[in-house]
Amino acid sequence: MSDQEHDDDFEQDEFEVDDLDLIEEMEISISPRHEVLAARGIEIEAFEQALELALAKHEALAAREDVADDEIPTLDEIPVEINGEVIMLGELASIEVNPVEDEDDDEEVEEEDEDD
Repeated sequence: MSDQEHDDDFEQDEFEVDDLDLIEEMEISISPRHEVLAARGIEIEAFEQALELALAKHEALAAREDVADDEIPTLDEIPVEINGEVIMLGELASIEVNPVEDEDDDEEVEEEDEDD
């Protein structure tokens, strides 16, 4: 097998996920940019309601089988309709995505600490 053939095989295998346990649960933290909301005259309660609706629409879109992945906006690009205006979520809030820590991992760390 040539190096090129081997590289092609590797690239195909690299993107296959045979074991769903490899997919980590993620925690998403959305923190309003209070200065931006204030400058736009948006009250926090109105932002929270608009955010809930925008996230529900995003989740519904992502669940549709007839929508390609590249047609689903990233978290920053989720349109939030508020006060008659559509604003991208990334402009109104900072967004952090982190893996959820596995409780088993926490127990292992605690056990290691006890051994010291």
